[in-house]
Amino acid sequence: MTMKGEDINGNARRIITMDEHGNITVPKGEIWMGEYEIADLFGVFGHTIRTQVKEIYKSGLLHPCTAERNIKIAEGHWLDAYSLEMVIALAFRIRSQRAKRLRKHVVAMLTERHERFVMLLPARAGSPC
Repeated sequence: MTMKGEDINGNARRIITMDEHGNITVPKGEIWMGEYEIADLFGVFGHTIRTQVKEIYKSGLLHPCTAERNIKIAEGHWLDAYSLEMVIALAFRIRSQRAKRLRKHVVAMLTERHERFVMLLPARAGSPC
C-alpha cells in the first residue's frame, strides 16, 4: 500500500493540509483529495463528508463526473477522490473551526491578489458529462 497522498506509481498527489497551529498549505497544481483526507482537513468524521457530498450533488451545484475521480493507489485498491471545487464547496457547508479557517483562507487568497484576474464560472445546461 502506498503512503498517503501518493498513487500506485509513487507520484505525489496534491492535497490541502492544515497543521496543528491552523497554518494551511495549498499546493500549486491540480488537487484531488480522498474522503478521509478531507475529513482530516476539516476535523470531522467521514460520514459528514459523505452526507454533504450527496447534498451538493442533489442540489446540482456540482456533478460527480466533474468533481469525483477514482485514483489507483495500490494493486486492487482505489481511492474515490474529490476535486478542489468540491473541497471548497464542502468548506462552505461544514460547521467546524477547521472548515471555517479554510473558508477564510480561500476568501483571503481571492481578495489579496494584486494583479487582475478573470474568474470563469461555467454555465451548465443539463449534464456536464
